[in-house]
Amino acid sequence: MKILIKDVIIKRPIVSINNKQNKITGIASILIEDASILEVYEEGQNVDIECDKIINGNKRVHAFVDLMDMHVHFRTPGQEYKEDMVTGTKAAAKGGFTHVVCMANTKPVVDNADTLKMLNSIIAEQAIVNVYPVGGITKDLNGIQMADIDEMAKGKIIALSDDGFGLNNEEFLFKAYLKGAEYGLPILLHCQIGDMDAYDRNSEIKAIETSLRILKKVADARVHIQHVSTKESIDLVHEAQKNGFKVTMETCPHYITLTHADIEKYKGNAIMNPPLREQGDKEYSIEMLKQNVINVLVTDHAPHSTEEKTGDKIMNGIIGLESSIPVTLSVIDDNEKMVEILLNQMSKNPCCIVGVPYNVGNANITLIGLEDKYKLDINKFESKARNCPYDNWTVKGRVIATICKGKVVYEYKD
Repeated sequence: MKILIKDVIIKRPIVSINNKQNKITGIASILIEDASILEVYEEGQNVDIECDKIINGNKRVHAFVDLMDMHVHFRTPGQEYKEDMVTGTKAAAKGGFTHVVCMANTKPVVDNADTLKMLNSIIAEQAIVNVYPVGGITKDLNGIQMADIDEMAKGKIIALSDDGFGLNNEEFLFKAYLKGAEYGLPILLHCQIGDMDAYDRNSEIKAIETSLRILKKVADARVHIQHVSTKESIDLVHEAQKNGFKVTMETCPHYITLTHADIEKYKGNAIMNPPLREQGDKEYSIEMLKQNVINVLVTDHAPHSTEEKTGDKIMNGIIGLESSIPVTLSVIDDNEKMVEILLNQMSKNPCCIVGVPYNVGNANITLIGLEDKYKLDINKFESKARNCPYDNWTVKGRVIATICKGKVVYEYKD
């Protein structure tokens, strides 16, 4: 199948199969054939090509390749009442993501080769974007017994993580670093001291300090600190990076848009782990994201039922795949800076961290109208869940189309 994307804005040259040294930026057109980017044409070049489909960017839509959310929860297997592979990947496509990394906290947990094989089968049959499974570090994510990492590594996990739980056993943390180094897998860490209140910022800070101290002992390990939420956490990781540690970090749209004070307004839809912090943490996170000090922006897409977000025991987390780009742009309020975030923290950086090829000519393209203004309507989301605080927010930045492996998996209809 041939698709021609006409008159889009390209800010970083997009590699094509016919021209791997392409330097074209500005207004351009992109020709896709099957799963590859065949050619990129400068403005003014003849693009009178017979195609199966033409998408016109009208010289106002930006084109990006390989957008990735490296922190999502699709709840399959075992909790499909919250989300499944079909609805999860549809939400990703509508949100503009052609790659997603799924955490291991399913039921059963992805902590062994058999469960991983089952999940890979579901992905192959149902996913409409690229989905990469993460394997648990410990069995059932319990922090008590190491998972079968050797067998999972053969089954093509992309990383190791006990996300949702802090791994406070230093012996297991050390072993995880060794296994990660052995198989070339990054260790994704939810940093939280288990016997401390999550609302105590020191719970996160002390856990990061421990993770970095252990990292000194395993030179070849690569560690990624998930959802940093405090100024001190950001500074700790940044200082470690400057000292040569192989460590990166992520934050989420909710930590740059909301604070602890918003819980009163949004109730359960402002409850997550780590919790929302203070105004100063939010403002510092925004600035560090703009400066590319925070390496990755993720959603931590965490679907729950309405009952689970309104009952006596409120579950942590919110959905974010379909709101991430417009909510972030609305807060950043700078198109050029948002382009940089899309080019780096939402594509190149996460792809490099988990080892997914970036900008090599694969037809994974997202088209975004950065100037489009509208109100978010969560009832039009593809996700099964509705646990989102951004309903009715006025935002800017609309995903116009998402193309994954050469197929149009989402296209905005007026």
